[in-house]
Amino acid sequence: VTALAEGGVELTLSADALLQDVTFTGTDYVPDTDHFHVVPGRQYQIRFRPAHATAKKFKAYLGALNLWESVTLRDR
Repeated sequence: VTALAEGGVELTLSADALLQDVTFTGTDYVPDTDHFHVVPGRQYQIRFRPAHATAKKFKAYLGALNLWESVTLRDR
């Protein structure tokens, strides 16, 4: 996760196995894409913008149909 000058963040995402229907939840930030598949060996850049002026430090949960549990994403 990388902070952007305009106040959002950019996530670089990759996986060793196919992730089906990736979604992001529990965040004060809105992703520029949602409900997509991640193909192994490919990198994806997802930008998140603050949902409102009082958005706190970035934290989101990544889920996918074929994951047993969500993965927590945080700004450094």
